[in-house]
Amino acid sequence: MDARKTTSLALKLIGIYILVERLDYLWMYAQIFYASRFGYPPGGETTVVRLLMLGTLLVYFIVCILLIVKSDVIARWLVSESDNAEVTTGLDADTLQTIAFVTIGVVLLAAAIPRFVQFCASYLFLKSETGISYPNYGQLVGPAVQAAIGAALFLGAEGLVRIWHRLRTTRTVEDQQGSTEGFSQ
Repeated sequence: MDARKTTSLALKLIGIYILVERLDYLWMYAQIFYASRFGYPPGGETTVVRLLMLGTLLVYFIVCILLIVKSDVIARWLVSESDNAEVTTGLDADTLQTIAFVTIGVVLLAAAIPRFVQFCASYLFLKSETGISYPNYGQLVGPAVQAAIGAALFLGAEGLVRIWHRLRTTRTVEDQQGSTEGFSQ
């Protein structure tokens, strides 16, 4: 595996990690837009503020998607031809991807667990102190999705690598067929 492939793999993993780690922002923005429809908070955000918040969120997710999809192009830009040496780690790309997916899965699970504990503690405190016994289950959406994705990455890393490998090889074969068809005409 050369330096460009290693850089491309690292960029893809960074994009996936950032995207999954911040999925809870979707709930936060949805909550703000939903609450503002009913006049909460008093005086509420203006339309401009809401559009700026939505624009920031969209830019964030677009950057993550671009890191994943265009990692090969970015790697070619970052690593010059003269610096593109063969990197020998004793591990092939699929093994490195499996290790990375498992690591990201563990990090996501570890980040979701304290949020579940915090929710349970808040619920028990509200119930004992105020008598309110209905929790806001909406607060569990972000951690639940994060934990589910973390568990899927942790438990299904080898299957995901096989799927990723099939997608890569299918795309490469189609690209090669498309480039040779243009020359035969």
